[in-house]
Amino acid sequence: NITNVSPTLFDLTINSKVLVCNVNGDSAIDRTDIALIRAGIGQTPALNDPRDANGDGKITVADVRQCTLACTLPGCAVAP
Repeated sequence: NITNVSPTLFDLTINSKVLVCNVNGDSAIDRTDIALIRAGIGQTPALNDPRDANGDGKITVADVRQCTLACTLPGCAVAP
C-alpha cells in the first residue's frame, strides 16, 4: 500500500565554502572587499566572517593587509 507521505529529514547540515577576504561574495578579492574590511576595523566578527582573514576574532588593520596581499586581480582592481 503506497501512501502520499513526504519523507522527514533530520540532522541536515549544509556546508558552504567561505572565501576569506571575499566579503561581497563575488568570488574575487578586490578593492571593494578591502574597503568593507577596513570599514569593519574594531568590530567583533561573527564565526567564519570573511573579514577576519587571520581568524583572531577581531577585525583589524592586519586583516586589511592580509586581504590586500590576497587580491585576485592586478593592482587589487575591482572585478568587472
